Amino acid sequence: MGSKLLKAFIKRNFEIVLLKRLASNCSRIKDCVYNEKVFVYNIEEVQIKSIFEQHDVDIVVHCATNHGRDDDIVNVERCNVVFPLAILQEIGSSKSFKSKIFINADTALSKKTSAYSLSKKQFCEWLNFSAIQSVNLRLSNFYGADYDLNNFTTFVIRSMLNNVSKLDLTLGEQKRRFIYIDDVVNAFLTLIGNKDRIQDKFTSIDVSVEESTSIKDFVLKVKEFTKNTTTVLNFGKIPYRINESMDLVLDNIKTLYDLGWSPKFSLDDGLQLTVKQEKMIK
Repeated sequence: MGSKLLKAFIKRNFEIVLLKRLASNCSRIKDCVYNEKVFVYNIEEVQIKSIFEQHDVDIVVHCATNHGRDDDIVNVERCNVVFPLAILQEIGSSKSFKSKIFINADTALSKKTSAYSLSKKQFCEWLNFSAIQSVNLRLSNFYGADYDLNNFTTFVIRSMLNNVSKLDLTLGEQKRRFIYIDDVVNAFLTLIGNKDRIQDKFTSIDVSVEESTSIKDFVLKVKEFTKNTTTVLNFGKIPYRINESMDLVLDNIKTLYDLGWSPKFSLDDGLQLTVKQEKMIK
């Protein structure tokens, strides 16, 4: 998502301050980091305070995330809570931060689902506590081409394209609202373009389609659109996670619609486009 947002910001001629790690994989943005309007900093080599001293920052968009798949909860907390808190602290003391809006990428998952979702909700509480005006975007399951393989949707699509012999899955009864990545990016752009209409100090907005789809139906659609006839789908082979979210509670979808946003891609259209793009990458 970060690479897609960066390219969209460049296209709109924004001046961008990009924070990354020394070990960050920049393959998706290799043509962007040399743009004259993109200022790149490695967080291990610079103090966050100095960044706000050097640049007149209007908006902070925070989308750095550790999903906790390596089971290191200390790293999850460090990335998802401590790091953005450090940025939030510097914003509070910065005289150059003009509009004072912090846009945070959150998850629609319940905080009890995983260490990842818990940490995201913890930072959300800090945002609400802060004096900085902030907008928390609760993202439902987004998908698209050229994601990391540890993303579930990408894993399923590439597995089908590679005709793996089998896929071990849960029963797949969990319902999710799958949204195409371009619709997510447009949600950020819509919010930024209408930031003056956001009056509350803290606002939480759901970025989602209105229709739920079960994990099982999603996987079956991928199998159909990839024209896969060989992979055996072992639904029920893997048990549900403890505290698995069987459905998502989304109670503020209307705000984005009121600002002029709406999803442009149906699940079928988005998936077929993703499969086509993945084939080109492959």
